[in-house]
Amino acid sequence: MRRLTPAVLALLAAYVLVVVAANWAVAAFNPLALGAWILIPHGVWFVALELTIRDFLHDRVGGWWTAPAIVAGAAISLPLAGANIAGAAVAAFLISPLVDAAVYGLLRRRTPRWAAVLLSNAAGLVVDTVVFIGLAAPFFRGIGIDPSRVFVGQLIGKTAVTLVVAGTIFLWDRRPAANPPHLAAGNAR
Repeated sequence: MRRLTPAVLALLAAYVLVVVAANWAVAAFNPLALGAWILIPHGVWFVALELTIRDFLHDRVGGWWTAPAIVAGAAISLPLAGANIAGAAVAAFLISPLVDAAVYGLLRRRTPRWAAVLLSNAAGLVVDTVVFIGLAAPFFRGIGIDPSRVFVGQLIGKTAVTLVVAGTIFLWDRRPAANPPHLAAGNAR
């Protein structure tokens, strides 16, 4: 087992906060209308971050450390978001990271980090959307929203955040401090 360093504990705390923020945002705010037909729930802005933080935890301590963080986030979310949203989110947050972890694990050693994050998030966000909307449909119908409108909006919102995050990682990893000359290919000591 790898050590739980302060950096890892900070990532775990960030993970819990992102899960809580996603659930709270869905329940607290009306979805953002994108045109006449598409609705983007505000929780989507946090879900792509959740998948990315999970990838960072995967790099540091393995993917299994996210399960207790998901449960903690759901428990905190329950009074903020209600049982339907929190329950749907727990299911989505438990299933989609498995897909994300499988894709990320396959790609991480073969591709740059930004590409592994981009492709694993893409797979995870589709699964997250299918599971979440499938289970939260009664909530959306109860507030007069057709779940199919939210389905498309979730895919758009999560994809947009994933592109920003992957682009940021790409730029971060290309900075000179990330690749000192003595660690460049062919110069490793």
